[in-house]
Amino acid sequence: MTRTKYLYILLVLAMFLWGSSWPTSKILSAYADTSVITFWRFFFVLLGSLMVLGFLRIPLRLEKSILKWVLIAGILNGLYTFVFFIAIKHG
Repeated sequence: MTRTKYLYILLVLAMFLWGSSWPTSKILSAYADTSVITFWRFFFVLLGSLMVLGFLRIPLRLEKSILKWVLIAGILNGLYTFVFFIAIKHG
């Protein structure tokens, strides 16, 4: 298989997974509390990210000047996810 075909297959898979996150979030929000779903979502994202970094042998180094922005982005992303699940549950 050529590299281009492989990339197209990965793109289609990514689009499928991204599109399926909305209906699965709606179903999941009926069975669990919003804070529990948010916790487990970020827990599995952390595990997956660390596995990918380890597989690709990318060191996880953050400069102190960037750490503030990473923290702000993390808080805002967590808040977005929490509000997203609240909206999905009631909408």
